[in-house]
Amino acid sequence: MKRPLVLALVVCASVAACDGFKEAMTAHVDVAARAGSQELSVTRLAELLGGSKIPLRRDVVQTVADLWVNYQLLARAAAHDDSLNQAEIIDEAMWPATTNTRIKKWYDIIAKTWASTDTAGNAADYASGKLLAARHILFNAPPGNNATADSALKKAQAVRAQLTSANFAAMATKYNQPQAAGPGGDLGVFPKEQMVPEFSNALIALKPGEISQPVRSQFGYHLIRRSTYDEVKDQFAQVNGQAAARVGESTYVAKLNESSKVQVRPNAPAVVKAIAASPDAHKDDKTVIATSVIGDFTAARAAKWISAYPNVPQLRQQIQQAPDSQFPSS
Repeated sequence: MKRPLVLALVVCASVAACDGFKEAMTAHVDVAARAGSQELSVTRLAELLGGSKIPLRRDVVQTVADLWVNYQLLARAAAHDDSLNQAEIIDEAMWPATTNTRIKKWYDIIAKTWASTDTAGNAADYASGKLLAARHILFNAPPGNNATADSALKKAQAVRAQLTSANFAAMATKYNQPQAAGPGGDLGVFPKEQMVPEFSNALIALKPGEISQPVRSQFGYHLIRRSTYDEVKDQFAQVNGQAAARVGESTYVAKLNESSKVQVRPNAPAVVKAIAASPDAHKDDKTVIATSVIGDFTAARAAKWISAYPNVPQLRQQIQQAPDSQFPSS
């Protein structure tokens, strides 16, 4: 077996720091965790954490203590040939990994039904403005500075007089502001709503391949060239397919909720946040969070699912910080 986790965490930098951590953690309890007859003292936990670079948050401390318990129990099982050959225990321990693998496989299968791979209609979709594609050159002109605005407009007009479809990318590389766009002024494929109205409206008014006169927005003056379909057809197919898949997924989930008659309890946000704060404390909690035709979804099941996700500490923190409005209400 590998050496204990303590060697990977680095010992406490000073005794004073360890004593301070012990005092901060608790002034009355000396044992942070137990595994059989073994005990993890607060002092020892402080030594494991004190010199490391991991954040000293309660959830991180709990994770380190849980790892210590798991290592101790694994060592005992290995030494006494206890439970490591029992299929039901192994299945329970491997539940997060096997469940995530099954979910991914199911998702990959069902996602194929969310969007058609037929791209025959993409050219018509592009022509209708379902998604837009453009290159631009930006001349900065912050609002409220008339002198700067006049200078930017004159420069934009001078550059516009030299622009053609053939030289637009080169001129964009020469004149564009840093980080105003990709190479050659490329903005890729995007929905109308992604850009400010002045930009989107001017772009829609152009035919593919045309170049605008200077267009004023809050950022300055833009020279815009609407990309032709042939120039962006591969990227358009990818973005259009992703958009169709998102719509298909939302429709599928809505129908699934409707057919399953899912009803979320009013106290669900508070219960789920409490579970995220301490999943182990709710492993036997029968509080009902939601009901459906297939049965009740309890706090215990939610705790199990939360623990099954990758990056559990980050997920738990996100759940606790999420506003109640982000939780399903029906």
